[in-house]
Amino acid sequence: MALLEAVPFGLPSVILEKLVGIWMFGQLSCNVYHMLTAVERVIIPWGITALHASVVMFLTRPNRFTRREGTLTSFAFMGLLLLAVTDAIPQGMAAELKLVYKDKIDGEQYIMLIHIYQCLLSRDLNPATQVMRFLFEFVAPLSISIYLHLQLQPLNRPKYMTVILRNFVYILIIHYSCNILYYIPDRKWNIRLEVMSKEADLQQLLPILSPTLIWHPLGRMSSALSECSGQNRATSATTFSNARNSDHEV
Repeated sequence: MALLEAVPFGLPSVILEKLVGIWMFGQLSCNVYHMLTAVERVIIPWGITALHASVVMFLTRPNRFTRREGTLTSFAFMGLLLLAVTDAIPQGMAAELKLVYKDKIDGEQYIMLIHIYQCLLSRDLNPATQVMRFLFEFVAPLSISIYLHLQLQPLNRPKYMTVILRNFVYILIIHYSCNILYYIPDRKWNIRLEVMSKEADLQQLLPILSPTLIWHPLGRMSSALSECSGQNRATSATTFSNARNSDHEV
């Protein structure tokens, strides 16, 4: 759960950029920032899906991961991380600094040059690439999470199960609603509210808002899982005690 609670990787630089309106960290940090945000767009939704799968397994299977399943899961995670990094590197390298203001101040003993830059990422104009990223980063993890969620619906749910399912719905709504704008062409949604600054960028601000809102449902779900685990241990202890008593009677 710590992965899902993490603040976005590029948050400090984005905050400073929004406060002062310029990028002060150079070309390399601009590339690294966009690489990290690209990795985040892959790791976070698939992390939610993995958490969903582990909870479903915890609630429905008496036996947890077998050794083989654990090995396959580790390989799948490493493959996902490698794919995310491989996809993020070209995106980050495409970022560039745009000169938005240039001035020169002449003094008696010095000349001051003022250059103001912004860190911008040119969108990939290839429709096939955009569709593939949308499917891999958004549609696929969301579809799997919904499928896993439906697997728990037919069960005769106790109270803690209802809490877990409800908070999973909150997590899905918060994350995907805060990250959908990235995949929508700017001309389709770029209608700014009058009360917002012209520098406000919802594509940047909403993903930053997402983890701050996800903390609450994650905490509620963690408490419900702890309650479930405690009940399972108590049930196992009672069953073991009854079995021993039966053996003594025999």
